[in-house]
Amino acid sequence: MNTSKAPSKKGYALAGGILAIGIILCVVLLSLSLSSDNLDEQVVVPGFKELTFDKEGTYTIFYEYRSVVDGKVYQTDQSISGLQVLLEDKATNNPVELKNSTSSTFNVNGREGVSVFTFDIDEPGTYVLSAWYDGSQDTEVVLSVKEGFVQNLLFIVFGVISAGGLGFIAVVIFIWTYYKRAKYNRAKEGV
Repeated sequence: MNTSKAPSKKGYALAGGILAIGIILCVVLLSLSLSSDNLDEQVVVPGFKELTFDKEGTYTIFYEYRSVVDGKVYQTDQSISGLQVLLEDKATNNPVELKNSTSSTFNVNGREGVSVFTFDIDEPGTYVLSAWYDGSQDTEVVLSVKEGFVQNLLFIVFGVISAGGLGFIAVVIFIWTYYKRAKYNRAKEGV
């Protein structure tokens, strides 16, 4: 008769704990990315708007092809042509370099958009965003300026990967514990 001790059921508890940690981590990272008070300013163009940047960082300008501003609904084509955009430091009138963006999209609360530019703010302060058409077109569209969009996206990706990785580890521990206990029980019964 085999007198060795049965593998502990603690492996099941460990697997459950690791899975819970993964889920909690994912929820915390998602809530941090979605509830942050990052800048999210809308600008109806053609036109201009003064924007105040409280901190240095990378910002993204989105073209919102579905949007609502002050109760007015804007719904336009997903692509836009001939729109010129300029961002200037209000104090110095120096332009901020706008770099073409890698077409990130968002869909939140009935607002849908695609990124068109990114830029870096090196000095907090007030800046003026102006936009106009290159030609006779005058359709009003909405641009939005968002802070930390890439960082929020990384939080979400990291949260999902972490939860998935910890979930995988939890499943492996659960299966290993089950296998060891089943093997012990078969040996104990003489099967």
